[in-house]
Amino acid sequence: MTRPLSPDTVTEKNKQESNDILSFVDILLEGETLHFVNNTANINFFDLDGNPALYQGLKMTREKKEDSMDMEIQTVSAGLDNVDRGMSSYIASKDFRDRRIVIRAVFRNLISDSANAWKVFDGFIDKPNISEKDFTIELVPRLGHGTLNSKVGVKQQLPCRLPFAGTKCAYGKDPAVLKDEKTAQTVDSGTIAYVVDGARVEADDYWNFGFVTFASDTLTFALRNVTRMINDFVPTENKIHFKIALPCAPQSGDTYKIERGCDLTLDSCQNKFNNDVNYGGIHTLPATMVRT
Repeated sequence: MTRPLSPDTVTEKNKQESNDILSFVDILLEGETLHFVNNTANINFFDLDGNPALYQGLKMTREKKEDSMDMEIQTVSAGLDNVDRGMSSYIASKDFRDRRIVIRAVFRNLISDSANAWKVFDGFIDKPNISEKDFTIELVPRLGHGTLNSKVGVKQQLPCRLPFAGTKCAYGKDPAVLKDEKTAQTVDSGTIAYVVDGARVEADDYWNFGFVTFASDTLTFALRNVTRMINDFVPTENKIHFKIALPCAPQSGDTYKIERGCDLTLDSCQNKFNNDVNYGGIHTLPATMVRT
């Protein structure tokens, strides 16, 4: 039976910008329960019975492996960091196969109350494997219990880590189209905060997070080879606004190169570049909260 989310959790998830979410993992071995959290440091939280417990901070990963026809996740692979050989000592003396594992999520700022956690997975471990750096397992959900397809109502994501228009970012695409670099462009007028170029009639925000680089032989000596990131492009005014002011105002006839850039968010990757298939960050945590 699904239990309601705590009032504090509902309030947090409805914020426009909520805190990040921690995953608390309980592995029930024979005579012992292991506690882990996806964090760089250990965190005091509450075990499955609501008792205070220390959760060991480890890097965690999980990967979708297979979908059913109703899109529920049937199996996933997951991993825990083994850099300090901490998991190796457990593997040597404990049998992990077919042991129950429960994963709960909670907003980082709400860990003072166990009621603020919701269950995102309840199942069993299969195919445990240990290496020098990772402990990997397959997760199989218990029949009728929550699986890792449960969702949260706020978009949580990690930004892309790929160089814009690089080999991986532009996989299957033309890097020149993504970056859209135009050289030998001419300034009509400007100030230290922006330039005006009547040739700039691209879509609103088209050049945002891109760069302007003045030519090495541009008329204004102090602007030669100067580069500035673009803060905002306003086509109705033909203006390119800069994040940092220029050392001096440009004059009519100054020449420059302009190139597109990316703010490394999923929104830009999807809607600005139509390239979300190559997104190098974490798209989202799930979109509807479920407690079982």
